[in-house]
Amino acid sequence: MDESLEIRNALEAGRLEEALKRYEEYHMGLLVKPLQSEVHLVVGEAYQNQGEVSRAIEAYNRFLRLGRRHSQTGEVNYRLGFIYSRILRDYSKAKRYLHAALRFHPVEAKRNEVEKELNAVNDYLERVFIPSEEDVDIGEAYAVIRQTEEQIDISQVGRLMAKARGVPLAEATGDLRRSRGILVEELEGSRAVGLARELQAVGIPVLVVKRKDLISLPKPQATTSADFDAGGLRFQVGQQVITRRWEDVFLVSGARVEMERRERIIEQGPRRYGMVGRLPVQYYDGKRVRYKSVKEREVVVDFFMLEPWSSYRLRQRHFNTTLARKRLGDKAPANFLSAVREILKFGHGLAMSKGMLLMGRKATSQEWREATFRSLQEFENHSWWLLQLEEYGAL
Repeated sequence: MDESLEIRNALEAGRLEEALKRYEEYHMGLLVKPLQSEVHLVVGEAYQNQGEVSRAIEAYNRFLRLGRRHSQTGEVNYRLGFIYSRILRDYSKAKRYLHAALRFHPVEAKRNEVEKELNAVNDYLERVFIPSEEDVDIGEAYAVIRQTEEQIDISQVGRLMAKARGVPLAEATGDLRRSRGILVEELEGSRAVGLARELQAVGIPVLVVKRKDLISLPKPQATTSADFDAGGLRFQVGQQVITRRWEDVFLVSGARVEMERRERIIEQGPRRYGMVGRLPVQYYDGKRVRYKSVKEREVVVDFFMLEPWSSYRLRQRHFNTTLARKRLGDKAPANFLSAVREILKFGHGLAMSKGMLLMGRKATSQEWREATFRSLQEFENHSWWLLQLEEYGAL
């Protein structure tokens, strides 16, 4: 049987594993006869549906090399543009493929969809692409933001930041250790562009955004209980129960945070000796109260909500399952981490921090190091950075 027909028949019959195995054999040189261009298209779609993006890209590009004038050329360019835009966040490549999709796509309704995606990419590049010095607005302050959380050479980056900001190296490196992603919050335009290019040159991808366009960090509302199901989220804030939809959630940020609290210690006074009649006795001279600071780690989860822009905070020490028990009775989550797993279950697909994902499995202490903060302020700085990444499509 013809290899192309065999692969297509296997895909149509739902034998996906067999079809993809035959396709890989062809590209390993085990099959001799060239495949039809349509086979690359359907295999690329199968890989894309499985989430194997790199293999989908390979198959789609093989199709394009064979079928430049094919009726599906515009659709394949659109799929590649979508992958690079929405999944890989490589907007320059996305723009190239989307432009090609507009040229080749024969369906007017689909062309409108392509134009919408292309406009979104152009809007992103206009806001965050590193501009030239001539393109920055005079008198406007800019922020420089890291796109990833990979380890960096503090001394090397610190020197670049000290030079751009005109501050001592010790101050620049200290700010860098505390920044958690927003490297410079306010810098003159040409200096921000120069710093961004130097950082890119040493392998640190960054965004350049106008300071006024950064998303604000809302003040969190303390909650004592919460409940989550497919229908939405419920928070106990004081005496009020607030209900929100999953569609309202912009970001969920969670981590381990070192909290400091004062512990009251009662100590007995010094031992005294005396006589009661003719009997010797010993007693303690009163009691003394002192306080000491105790540091302990607890899990903190912040929910950032749209319309209105707000935030709700769950803290492990202050959490109880009152709301869940009202709805579920004995089936309510037993503790805080059980409730967090409900968030991961019903909030699938939401933007979440690494700390949230670690809570869903048995993470090692090494993994937790990247999601543990020495204070609430550090944790909030980290969340503020994640908000910018989500807003500008880099999370």
